Amino acid sequence: EELLAEPDLDDTTALSAANALAFARLMTLRLDRFDADTERWRPTAVRMESTSPLAVEQLDLVTVIARVAQGRIDEAIERCRDRRTGRTDRSWGAGDGTWAAVEMFGRSFRTDDPEGLVDLANRAAVGLGSVDPLGFRPVGSGLCALALANGGKMAQAREAFAAGAAAGGEGDRRSSSLIRARLDAWGVALDGDPRTAASTVAAAGRRAVELGHVLWGALALFDAVRFGAPERTRADLHRLQTNEGAGGAMLHAMCTHADALAQGDVDAILDAVDIWLGQGATMFAAEAACQSAELLVDSGELDAAARATARAQIIASGSLPPTPACSRVQTALTARQCEIVLELLRGRTARDVAASLSVSARTVENHVATVYRKLGFSNREELTSGLRAAPEPGPAGRPGS
Repeated sequence: EELLAEPDLDDTTALSAANALAFARLMTLRLDRFDADTERWRPTAVRMESTSPLAVEQLDLVTVIARVAQGRIDEAIERCRDRRTGRTDRSWGAGDGTWAAVEMFGRSFRTDDPEGLVDLANRAAVGLGSVDPLGFRPVGSGLCALALANGGKMAQAREAFAAGAAAGGEGDRRSSSLIRARLDAWGVALDGDPRTAASTVAAAGRRAVELGHVLWGALALFDAVRFGAPERTRADLHRLQTNEGAGGAMLHAMCTHADALAQGDVDAILDAVDIWLGQGATMFAAEAACQSAELLVDSGELDAAARATARAQIIASGSLPPTPACSRVQTALTARQCEIVLELLRGRTARDVAASLSVSARTVENHVATVYRKLGFSNREELTSGLRAAPEPGPAGRPGS
């Protein structure tokens, strides 16, 4: 900031300082001025692009990751796809592998197309192995590994991590060690020991924060919440806001979710579902819905628990993700019932759904009647309200930075 305040700063120095400042604000989650500052320096990057081909892309890469922390996950993924598909010369700039790895980071918060993650991870590995001018391979391989772990694919996750862990300098190895700790914890959690995994990610998250990697630290700390142990890291997440001055819509949602789960407040957890959906974090939303279902089962409210689980299934387009939070509940709807409900939630009639599925309208109506009975609904309006897969439109649907 001091350097950028100097008068008559040459473009090369100014852009280097601007990129460094943007990265520092991202990693420490000081996001209140992030957008204004990056847009301020974008004209300089564009002006220098003919002599410094990476000028714009470096700024864009940091911006895309910041979009995730700002709760704008769908936008981040779309920008990555635009970068990957909109360039004919793949050898130019940061490379297809870099953008594929960053897209993997965005998709680690979502439940869609788990099989597609493997293809995208392979694309990232191939790309980073051939074109990697930014030296992104170690961190990029780690991002791919964590996304695969979230999809329950630990064997592929370990392969992805190993592909890039040995590359890079000391700083890259430090980042890789932080990612490795989180990855190992996911392996333990998926093997059926989420409490031990929660202790591991709590320690890893605190270590990351000590090293200044607040973004990576927050994600590790929140894993403990996802593993069902909010008491391990709830205070740490709040300290990031109070002591570290960190911010962003995602960190705020993490604190809200951790508080609700720690207090066993089902209504507050369901509110967190809507918050996560507004940010595009369907993975976190489905997990929160399953956590509320687990609490409802414990309190004997079985109909409400079934509705919460069904909502998690609808958020995840039918099949619950294989994460610890979701694997602890039993599905409420069959695959066919989810398929029909998803079509009804899109506004289609039973006759339209029957035609698209090549079944009779009577078959669809019977499935709908079964869903109503299972979940305690009486009509389409109650079904739509109870199982909505996205929050109502409005200001809350687009969180601020």
